Amino acid sequence: MRYDIGGEQPGRGKVLVVGMDGLRYDRLTRSPAHAPVLHGLMAAGAVGTSLLPYGEADGQAENGPSTSMAHTDSGPGWSSILTGVWPDRHGVRGNDFVGADYARYPDFLTRAAAARPGLRTAAAVSWPQLVRRGVLGPAIDRRRRFNGEFRGYTTADRRVARTVLRWLTKHDPDVVFVYFGATDEAGHDTGPLSPAYDRALLAQDAHLGRLLQAIDARRSDPHRAGERWTVLVTTDHGHLDSGGHGGDTHAEREVFVILAEPGGPDSIRPDDGRPDDTQAVDTEARDRRPDSPRPDRTRPAYSRAADTQPVDTEPADHRPDSPRAPGAQPADRRAHSPRPDSSPPADSRLHSPRPLGSRLDSPRLIDIAPTVLDRLGIPVDPTWGLQGRVLPRPIAPTSDRS
Repeated sequence: MRYDIGGEQPGRGKVLVVGMDGLRYDRLTRSPAHAPVLHGLMAAGAVGTSLLPYGEADGQAENGPSTSMAHTDSGPGWSSILTGVWPDRHGVRGNDFVGADYARYPDFLTRAAAARPGLRTAAAVSWPQLVRRGVLGPAIDRRRRFNGEFRGYTTADRRVARTVLRWLTKHDPDVVFVYFGATDEAGHDTGPLSPAYDRALLAQDAHLGRLLQAIDARRSDPHRAGERWTVLVTTDHGHLDSGGHGGDTHAEREVFVILAEPGGPDSIRPDDGRPDDTQAVDTEARDRRPDSPRPDRTRPAYSRAADTQPVDTEPADHRPDSPRAPGAQPADRRAHSPRPDSSPPADSRLHSPRPLGSRLDSPRLIDIAPTVLDRLGIPVDPTWGLQGRVLPRPIAPTSDRS
């Protein structure tokens, strides 16, 4: 199937940002069979990597970051992605979110809506802390959270994808943020080198394929034919080979940004090599069935106790959160966990060739927010204090690129 995410004619700028928690770049790029949609997106657009400028300095990493401003955890990572500034400004240094300053540094959806009243914003996530803690602000038009800690991220991610698919099909959002968490869950449970991690990546890849298919279908509507979509995909941190993060090793600090839009090649073929049971098709009939609670299983020490209540926001499944027991401290799957003594060397990652496409020069997490604003036609105001830069549009790949 041929998905067309844009065209060469000018039109209304719209943006889809997809976050995949704890996705290691070397596991993404090692084989198209594990992520055919993402490989197609990289080949049609641009991709690059960089190292987070922070991490828990524990002496385990050569040439580690010069600062320990934050752990390589999800709180600091997604805060940096959404606000366009590093932890030394937005204030989030761990998954406790202590010190967060989202009033001064709001998420890019909130900032875009304030700069252009009437802009339609939407966000759907499977890690509810992104809503509970205010990373995604209340000014966002459509803001949905599903609890991956209670039902499991496989189920919660599917609900996120279904929700966003409905928005793209039946509504008219201008900027959408999507969060999937199954890769990080698998990374903690069995490590990023495991078959479970590959399956989580393939499932998220299929969700992305459905969303791209919905964007392509919008162009058959004469009223939407002039839309120019920018698609960005990123992650918040990596993982040790043994699973876990928070420290300052290369494997934990390496992140990537994928960018595809009308400025470059306009088509991708995401279904090459995809198994039949993960084709990018809408499974509406299956998704109408109510999910049953996640089976009980032994929870590792990094599990988030405070988020084990079912807080899915669909009316059929919503139940009020239970209060935390007095004095109880939330553990966090998204947080770092102690390294076992048998941890492999930090740089024992696979080094696979990058899929052919144009190269982004060291894109950083803080570059996403200004890029989103730019593609929406909103100039970045210097008084906002954003630390990132606007990423360039992809160029057509050439076969002799070095």
